[in-house]
Amino acid sequence: MEKNKMMEPQNRILKIKAAGGKFAQHIGEWKDARATFTEEKLEIFGRPVMEKWEEPYMKELANIVTSNGLDFGQKKTDSRVYDAN
Repeated sequence: MEKNKMMEPQNRILKIKAAGGKFAQHIGEWKDARATFTEEKLEIFGRPVMEKWEEPYMKELANIVTSNGLDFGQKKTDSRVYDAN
């Protein structure tokens, strides 16, 4: 039987913690965390957050979710995205 794919990220986190890796426990840790930006990746706590190879995938996801237009709905997230530009 195939392993439950939803458990894989949790297993990875447990392995990283067991090896002494660090994860933020509180929002303050994220605010103060050192972020490393390069042309190839963004890392926080020495862990990849986004990598260059993901760009085509993310663009395609954006095409899919905006295929019927962009609606501002309740303006919770969308207005923040709009204001950031």
